[in-house]
Amino acid sequence: MKRGIWAALAVLPFVAACGGGSDGPCKQLTSAGWVACTPSTTPPKVDTSIPEGIWGGGTSDGLAVSTLVLETGQYFIVPTSTSGIGLVEGMMSGNNGNISDPAAVIYPASNVPVAGTLSGSFSAKKTLTGTVSANAALSSPFPSGSMSSTFNGNYNSLYDSPATIAEAVGSWTGQTSGSTVTLTVKSDGTFNGANSGCTFSGTVSPRSTGKHVLDGKITFNNGACVLGAGASMTFEAVVNGNQLAAAGVTSQRDHAFVVLATKN
Repeated sequence: MKRGIWAALAVLPFVAACGGGSDGPCKQLTSAGWVACTPSTTPPKVDTSIPEGIWGGGTSDGLAVSTLVLETGQYFIVPTSTSGIGLVEGMMSGNNGNISDPAAVIYPASNVPVAGTLSGSFSAKKTLTGTVSANAALSSPFPSGSMSSTFNGNYNSLYDSPATIAEAVGSWTGQTSGSTVTLTVKSDGTFNGANSGCTFSGTVSPRSTGKHVLDGKITFNNGACVLGAGASMTFEAVVNGNQLAAAGVTSQRDHAFVVLATKN
């Protein structure tokens, strides 16, 4: 999915100079000469059109679900059950507390993606509800045979504090799509791990937004990995105490990487 980038060029009507010494307080040059700067009393605008943040809740059929919405609008919805981990990924837009995505991709535990849509509503930093509708019958951990699943979430204020690599350092054991995964994260942000004969390595670093998210890149090292030796993808991770959740998709959105793990 490609997103356009808009750049704006501003024409400066005056020059401002701020400094100490004999210059005194901040001044600006106008047609009447140098006058005192007028400080702005307008607070910076906060974009509340999408439910940016970390959300924890459940699905209509009783599964636990974790949701991460980035400032870009990209989101990861991760439902879990004893039979596996699923994922819904996409790019949402919002308007007056409502959210939608006409091009969501749903990844059941089998990792065979299904096209779908997302719709829902939210109250900023409070609650989130939504429905994921599929173009084909869903399978575990989603309600098998169903064409939709509803979910909810409560805002986790952890999102508002910066993430650190130190939180992730250590050894972890958890679950990926139907199998056990182990990984070790070092103090420099590098990691390595394995699941079902597939070995992998990569790096994590704090997201530049200052939110509680780690940006990561994973590279698969051998032929036992689904994507083959040398393939890589980016992902996002959240550490909350001794719990780690990570999710990402390939650029073609045909495969996903999702892990829930506990620190050993």
